Amino acid sequence: MADIFKALTKLKAELDHINGRTLAESREDLNNTSKSAQLFINPDLLPEFINPDLLHEGVIKGVTDSDAQRDYADHVLQAVWNIAHHASRGYTVALWNRNTITEAFAYLDRTRVPKIIDEKTYAVGKALQAFLQEALTQEALNNVPEVGGARNLVKNTLEGMQTILNQRLHVYEIHQPKKVSDTVNHLKITMERGSEWDKALRAFERRVDPNPYWKFIPQELDSNYHALEEKLHILDEYDDFFAREAEEFREYSKQWKDNGLAENLPDTVTSSYYIRALAESASHQKIVEELAKVYNSSNYKTWSENAGRLFTITYEATEGKIERIEIQAKEIVAMQRQMLVNRIEDSKSLAVFERNLQEAVDTPETIPSLMENSEIPASEDIEFYNNLNKNLESHRVSLSKSKLSLEKKIRNFETDNPLPPIKEAEHKSAFEAVRTKAKQQLTSEVEAIEQQITVVNSLLAKVKTKVTYLGDELAKQSEDGRKNKLEEVGTRIREAFRQLHEKSHPKRVEAEVQSHRFLEGYTPAVAAIEKEYAPQISALDETISTTHSQISSKEHSLGAINQQNIERKNLLKTSRAELEQFKEILEKESGIYIPSTKIPKELLIKYLECNEKIAEFIGEMYQTEQASNYFYGFNPTNIYNKYRHHASILGPSDFDLDIGAIIDYISEKIELIDQEMQIDVTSDLSAPSPSKNYLLGKGNLWELQKEYQKIRQEKIALELQSKKDEETQQKMTATMTTKLNEWNEAKAAKEETAAFATLEEKMNTQDHLQAMVALNAYELEFKLADIEKEQKGLDDIIRALDTMDDKESLKYLEGMRDKIALIDVDKMMESKPDHRVYSGTELQRHIHDSLSALQKSLIKLRSEDQATIDKSEVFKSKLGALEVEFEELKAKSARLDSSLEKIREAHVEKMKILNEKKDTLIALNQFTEIEDALRTKYIDVINDTAIRPDNREAREILIEEMEQFKETNFGPLKDFKVHPNESVNEKHQSALQAAHKLEDYLVKLKLDRVEEDTDSFIKRFSEIKGFSVKNRSERNALLDDIEKLKIREGDFLAKLADSDSEEIQQKLRAISQNMEQMDGIKSQLTPSAVSRLTFFGAKGVMENEVTAETELAMDSIRKSYFEPEVGIFTQYLQERAQQFWLKDLFRSLAAFTLGCFGYKTDAQEREEYLKGLEIVFNRYHNESKGALVLAEIEKGQKLFSPRAKAGEDGYNDSLHSKLESLKESLTPIYAKGIEPENKLELSQ
Repeated sequence: MADIFKALTKLKAELDHINGRTLAESREDLNNTSKSAQLFINPDLLPEFINPDLLHEGVIKGVTDSDAQRDYADHVLQAVWNIAHHASRGYTVALWNRNTITEAFAYLDRTRVPKIIDEKTYAVGKALQAFLQEALTQEALNNVPEVGGARNLVKNTLEGMQTILNQRLHVYEIHQPKKVSDTVNHLKITMERGSEWDKALRAFERRVDPNPYWKFIPQELDSNYHALEEKLHILDEYDDFFAREAEEFREYSKQWKDNGLAENLPDTVTSSYYIRALAESASHQKIVEELAKVYNSSNYKTWSENAGRLFTITYEATEGKIERIEIQAKEIVAMQRQMLVNRIEDSKSLAVFERNLQEAVDTPETIPSLMENSEIPASEDIEFYNNLNKNLESHRVSLSKSKLSLEKKIRNFETDNPLPPIKEAEHKSAFEAVRTKAKQQLTSEVEAIEQQITVVNSLLAKVKTKVTYLGDELAKQSEDGRKNKLEEVGTRIREAFRQLHEKSHPKRVEAEVQSHRFLEGYTPAVAAIEKEYAPQISALDETISTTHSQISSKEHSLGAINQQNIERKNLLKTSRAELEQFKEILEKESGIYIPSTKIPKELLIKYLECNEKIAEFIGEMYQTEQASNYFYGFNPTNIYNKYRHHASILGPSDFDLDIGAIIDYISEKIELIDQEMQIDVTSDLSAPSPSKNYLLGKGNLWELQKEYQKIRQEKIALELQSKKDEETQQKMTATMTTKLNEWNEAKAAKEETAAFATLEEKMNTQDHLQAMVALNAYELEFKLADIEKEQKGLDDIIRALDTMDDKESLKYLEGMRDKIALIDVDKMMESKPDHRVYSGTELQRHIHDSLSALQKSLIKLRSEDQATIDKSEVFKSKLGALEVEFEELKAKSARLDSSLEKIREAHVEKMKILNEKKDTLIALNQFTEIEDALRTKYIDVINDTAIRPDNREAREILIEEMEQFKETNFGPLKDFKVHPNESVNEKHQSALQAAHKLEDYLVKLKLDRVEEDTDSFIKRFSEIKGFSVKNRSERNALLDDIEKLKIREGDFLAKLADSDSEEIQQKLRAISQNMEQMDGIKSQLTPSAVSRLTFFGAKGVMENEVTAETELAMDSIRKSYFEPEVGIFTQYLQERAQQFWLKDLFRSLAAFTLGCFGYKTDAQEREEYLKGLEIVFNRYHNESKGALVLAEIEKGQKLFSPRAKAGEDGYNDSLHSKLESLKESLTPIYAKGIEPENKLELSQ
């Protein structure tokens, strides 16, 4: 007979056997519940490729070592033994030792089942498993008393322990190293083979996938249906293609199965997440993490996986997969085929439609184009252009008729060419596109014709212009022709004036008066209509807008209710399924409490949707159940409750009634859910309200239905009201619009009449002004013809000159001078018979100004009145004629300007010829007179037979006379430049040769004079006896005469140094010898006298000689005062410019204004003076000319007086101070030529 206590005794004995000796009670360290919370891992399960150290490197935390595992296993054995020891001796002993038992259970694990981590814990687990199997037999349970529900409590507790223990033992068994290795290898084989099969299946699916055939169906339809028919043929063969591919895959699948079975794998293997991680070659971290869960989870999941059986199952499923792929593929192909068939039919229809359209747009006759020949032939025959004008007009009429015919076709094109029946609606756009293209072809033809018409109009305008030009040319050849032309234009001006002032102007005034009168009544009438209707329409518009907003809100609310309906029904489905399960659990429950672990309180209340009273009742039941579970059911409350339950002899206990009540509530709720699920919230029929509303939650379908019906009725009412308001508003708007349209149409008619009248007046004004410009153009044209005729007189003069000799020509030109002066284009353009007639210049200016104003007027007409012009063909034609005439006038104006310019150019050219002839004649005459004068007065000089006078007085008279002759007559010879006429150049050379003869003779006379003077100086030197105060005046006079000779003849002699004349060079040598002789007696004169005498020489001898000492001193002074940038005067000018810049600025402005009067600024005056001083210094810096330099310095001191006196502040910065310093530096040097004489006088 089975007994729990006997089973416990047997467990105790088995534990002693596992231990190898009898155990004794011990509670040492069993109160340390943290040991069971440790992380236990078997390192032997790690594969070789993972380093065991990884378990302790922070990948996972809390991994125990082998000592801790052995310690836990030993204490597990002791804890289970303690439980078996005390519990096997009966209830009383067990209750007495309940703390020891509780402590032992707590040590094992929170699940009251030990962790199976090694062979010892596995042995303990197996012993405990055997105990549980025996204890849970019905026979053993029957020995447990029923009092207080103890039997069920024991059963439930042991069953829970058994479930966890069995799973842990199973996990330990399948995770033996060898078993794990085998399982991993089997899984790898199946995974690899399965991957191969999946890959083959995907390849098969790709090969038979019909989706690429969608590209057979182009998005845009065209008429090339032959290509589509070829693609349809490919689709028709798809069934055979699929069958071949499917058979090939079947053969592969069978071979795959046979190869897999040859591996001799077990049908199934038991797997886990850890084993799966190894088989899938997961990361090391992932493998270690999964290993950590194997021994330490209360319900570590394991499952069975197909191994050898996978090959058979997969093969058997092959046909089903092929069938599903075939069904889906053939459905797509059928769809593609139907679409392709439809597209082919529509494509054929489109081809026919295109042909019909082409026939519709083909034009039977083609009018020749003039686009490539837009110029008229050149001719001077007016009749030729009249015939050409007729032909062009005929061509324009033909083009216009063709254009009208095409435009009619375009207007009726859609009606005349309707779309044919179309299979696919989406293809309609293709048919419309080809029809639009064909219509566009007609439009292009119309545009081409319009371009041709434009060309023809242009040719007509050119022909008309040419005809007018030829007519004008004929007219201006005779007085009668001119008169007739001017009378013709005058008649047109008068007619245009009459049309303007007698017709169009009064008409425009009358139209404006009528329009103004109408507007006086129009404005108040429109205002009254708008005042009557606009506020009502506006109010209705606001009402309708508000109603529409309310309707939109109601629609949104109805949509929200529909969404709530869906959500509610989903909740009801979930609730019903859960409540069915809860009911089944409660009906099978044999305990006295509600099973909270199987039926959570929150879910039960949620699904029941009960009221607060029932929810409170359910809550009390769960509180009772929670209190009874304290201390694993060994508590007074549980014992008392079980006693009450089992003591209910006369009927069911309160606990039975409570459970029954919950079952009833669930049944009622399920029934209520079934009723609620039948409700259609959108139905017009209201479902009857349920009687059991204590199980009805908020937002139930009865409430939603009522809310939906209410909102829908409100929406219908709003829609009716909106429709009524809209109809009222439409009627009111139509009435107001009709009344306003009557007034607006009348207003538009008045405005159009006024616009037509105004436009007519503008065009007549334009016509009148253009007629006046045409008259001015004719007057100017005739004026230019007269000028051109007068200008031919110059040609006559030029031809007459060509027949005369030089003297006659000059006399003839002098006689024709007044006539030539009268033939002046500009004067003739300015001339006019009286003030009432325009001059040519005034006519030209008036034409230009008028054309500019008329062009603006035409542009303004086009921009402002185009809409009015488009309403009337008369206005279009008239404006076109005005524009053509304007272009003709503009072209004629340009032609007249060109003619005037050509006349001016011709006049300039003819005057140039006359002036050149005149210049030539004058030059020839002038040079002839010079040469004749020379040969008359100085024939002996010209012939080289003249004898130079010995008498000084006669020589001087002759020199003066010849100098005067040169000054009077030789100017033209010197200023002459090469003349274009060669005879002038020859005459100039002849006169110049005679002049050179005279100049050579004059030079020799002057040399005779110099030689005579130097001879007299030598003689005077010889007459001076020593040095004394008495002869000082004679010596000084001699020195002064020498200085005068140098000033008078120095430049003259220097120029002769390079003369090629031997006679002149001989004279120069004689003079030089005289000077050498004078050097021999220089000791008899002052030391400076020598330097004063040597002022000229022949060929390099006649140069100033300055002593080395003096030259060095002068060079130093030159650098100190005149050196650029660093010189004293340069720095003075820079410093002064910085100090007086504002003053100089104002004076510069004055100089800019008064420069023409010679005005200069202070800075300019000082700069020019210092430049002049530097020139004087460089030219006369030797001792003999020192007086000139000092005189120039004193001139500057007088000219530029200082602001401060010498010794005062600021004086040293003045120019006066700088000049004084220069004078002090030069005075000692210049004094060397004077001071010795003074010393001699003192010694005597």
